[in-house]
Amino acid sequence: MKRSFFSAALAAILLSGLLSGCGTIASAAISPGEVDEFHTGTIDGDTYENTFFGIGCKLDDDWTILDEEELAERSGLVFDTLEEGGMDDSARTAMENGSVVFDFFAQKLDNSAAVNVTVGNIGVLYGTSLTEEAYIDLAYDEVIQSVEAIGYDNVTAEKTTVTFAGTDHAAMNVYGEYSGVPVYQVQIALRKGLYVGTVTLSSGGEDITDDLAALFYALD
Repeated sequence: MKRSFFSAALAAILLSGLLSGCGTIASAAISPGEVDEFHTGTIDGDTYENTFFGIGCKLDDDWTILDEEELAERSGLVFDTLEEGGMDDSARTAMENGSVVFDFFAQKLDNSAAVNVTVGNIGVLYGTSLTEEAYIDLAYDEVIQSVEAIGYDNVTAEKTTVTFAGTDHAAMNVYGEYSGVPVYQVQIALRKGLYVGTVTLSSGGEDITDDLAALFYALD
């Protein structure tokens, strides 16, 4: 079951063209009983905000951003758009069944970079027992194997800690070459309650993942 969950997380954030890649979802320890109900983020024009994880991202006209219906389609969700809570309920049900869902996806118009946020529920597997670092450790080998399996050469990965939207999180730096083009990716683990999110920053040709991370901010 653990492998199927990781595989779902990896498959969920595969990107097209030069930005194909993979990602993991990690977790951090929380106190018993600290369980909040996940709510999907909102997209207003060029701005994404997720009050559940307390992060936001503002982009300019160089980016294309998927709307709610496109995110639902990419995640395989079906819900009534006129029903209050439809997207949230559908996402939570999918995650309870082991799926990973997209909460945000944006790609530069020139296909040189992409950012996305995926979310999963690990409570059925791990409850609240794993740290972000431990979950990154579990995913490490499979990340490398999965990137190689989709056609990357010279793949390397490094476990690290990054400051993202003002808070330190466990992360993984992944490098690979696709059709001779270098691709850089940072996967940042977030955790709240039984839900875990991965912010994935990808760039092709040159490493601008630090610039991509700077597009995100903490919500008050």
